Amino acid sequence: MVDSIKAYLERNKTVCLKQRLILVDISKVIQQSDGEQMMLDRYLATDLHLLFDVFWLGEVEIHSELHHINMRAIYDVVRIRNAPYTAVERVSALRSKTLSQG
Repeated sequence: MVDSIKAYLERNKTVCLKQRLILVDISKVIQQSDGEQMMLDRYLATDLHLLFDVFWLGEVEIHSELHHINMRAIYDVVRIRNAPYTAVERVSALRSKTLSQG
C-alpha cells in the first residue's frame, strides 16, 4: 500500500516484473477518513480480501509504506489466506523427507 503510485515507482525503479505486483494507492481514502482510523483499517482489510478473491491470488505478501496505518487486520487476512499454502508446503516437505529416508 502506498500513498502515491507514481512516487513509489520513481523510488523503486528496479521493481521485479517477474512477479505479480498490485499497488494500492489509498491517499484519497486517508484524506476522507478523518477520525475513522479504526474503521479504515477494517475497511482496507475487507477490500484487500475481496481483491485477493477477484484476482484469484493464492499465496500473497503485503507491504505498506504507510506507517500510520494499523496493519493488524490486514495481516490477519493475509495469514488466513496463506494458511492452506503453508500446510501444503509442510506436507510436501514431510513427504520428501520420508521418501529420501526410505
